[in-house]
Amino acid sequence: VIFDMSDHVNDIFEMFPDNDLPTRANPAAFYLFKVDEKAEKLDEDKRKLFHSLVMKLMFICKRGRPDISTPVAFLSTRVQQADIDDWKKLKRVVSYLKSMAGLNLTLSAENLHVIKWWADASYAVHSNCRSHTGGAMTLGRGMAFSSSAKQKLNTRSSTESELVSASDIAPQIVWTKYFLQAQGYKPQEMHLYQDNKSAILFEENGRVSCSKRTRHINIRYFFLKDVAEREGVSIVYCPTDHMIADFFTKPLQGKRFAEFRDKILGLSV
Repeated sequence: VIFDMSDHVNDIFEMFPDNDLPTRANPAAFYLFKVDEKAEKLDEDKRKLFHSLVMKLMFICKRGRPDISTPVAFLSTRVQQADIDDWKKLKRVVSYLKSMAGLNLTLSAENLHVIKWWADASYAVHSNCRSHTGGAMTLGRGMAFSSSAKQKLNTRSSTESELVSASDIAPQIVWTKYFLQAQGYKPQEMHLYQDNKSAILFEENGRVSCSKRTRHINIRYFFLKDVAEREGVSIVYCPTDHMIADFFTKPLQGKRFAEFRDKILGLSV
């Protein structure tokens, strides 16, 4: 199945007031999450246009262009207090879409009995020191589910932020299994890939793996242990270089961005 969002992307180009759009190989610079509190705020008319454009981009990325998910996730948190820096970041996303207008999302299922998930987090990358969760799922080619979102609490370590990211993804894992079962398929293998071995120990052992540094972690973040046991999810270590969900936790650059984007969009297997 190929999802073509070109009509909606063209609507963005028609709405965007600046026609001077440079060629961009990726939709966000490495300083995407940086906020300048002293930057000049947009006037009300431009702020409303900013809000409208970001929401249209969110519609596009959720349905057929997940390669812009990370900047859109950040920009959606700025719609009420957007400044000139946010506008520049929005312009970069639009420039990238114009440069890569021909890309589509391609999905296919090799085996409806095997579901592969990835969950990752970038620790304390936001201005309020919160981390960022990334998640993805495939049945074969392309990511049928992807997520990029700021975490809703502050964590004390990268291990804790990884545990929160897995907990954020866990409900979707359960829902997907039930959805496929309702269609007449019976998932036999569900693999969750993570790149933090300490977080994996927490998810497999629960409170047994706690120490003085981690005993403060809320019990709700051990939900995945129950999911793994009850729903048959195997938690597997995945090296960071192959962690696809990393794409949704930070603005990757260069070759790594292109490689992960092609896998996410189903341009390569």
